[in-house]
Amino acid sequence: MLAYLNNDLVPVEQARVSVLDRGFLYGDAIFETVAAYAGTCFRLDRHIARFLRSAELLEITPPYSAQDMAQRLNHCLQRNGLTDAVLRFSLSRGRSARGLDVRGCVDPTFVILCFPARPYPRKLLTQGAVATLASIRRIPATALPPLAKTANYLNGILAFREATERGANEAFMLTTTDALAEGTVSNVFLVHDGMLQTPSLETGIIAGITREAVLEVVDDLAIPIHEGILSAAELETADEVFYTNTSATIMPVGRIDQRRYSPQGPVTTRLRKGLHALIEREAGPCWAFANR
Repeated sequence: MLAYLNNDLVPVEQARVSVLDRGFLYGDAIFETVAAYAGTCFRLDRHIARFLRSAELLEITPPYSAQDMAQRLNHCLQRNGLTDAVLRFSLSRGRSARGLDVRGCVDPTFVILCFPARPYPRKLLTQGAVATLASIRRIPATALPPLAKTANYLNGILAFREATERGANEAFMLTTTDALAEGTVSNVFLVHDGMLQTPSLETGIIAGITREAVLEVVDDLAIPIHEGILSAAELETADEVFYTNTSATIMPVGRIDQRRYSPQGPVTTRLRKGLHALIEREAGPCWAFANR
């Protein structure tokens, strides 16, 4: 496996980052994850735009232009001999003296990692994923800007640990004011009597690229939708629940704690098929779920 480390494409085992790098010391870094289908990165321009917005919010100066980053990502995909893959690219503030002062930071660290696609078992489409409502709350927007996709992921890691301890695939998190927010690595959608509902960006959630694509499909299919501030109680009365992210696309939920849902509900099924058709038009056949 080859990885980009700044300007060099090297075997991943040889990619070395300084122990003084602020990404290692403090999680002072940003990242993006993009899926490739048949050799084409899906909506790479939007992932790079969000990456640059994150850098601007954290005042980290990227060493490359958007075009240069796109070229490196595509080159990394090709040199690894992959067509269906997941790429993760990150940028740390670089090395600095000990302490929180960012003045004097030098040489931001840019890394691209490329992984073969790992489809989910197809039985998840019929049985649905298991989720849990985490006790860990999502960090409020007043503490960390949600529009910045940072490498400071301990909040999600603690919530996901709860999920694994409960035998769940994902944890849904609430805000500090008890509103439904998002999953540890996903955006959340509910269906009530044919009406799709999802937390709005004003809740303090990340603006998911897959979430954005789903909303386009919703518009194309003329499915009624409400984006707003939702409570956890909405989960108790929902008919269908699913979550979205880069690798899963649309993941139907069969159970949240003790509450069961229809993973093959009509709205979830229509949207999943519509999203996969969109991915195929723009990139290639969607590998999200395997025949196993």
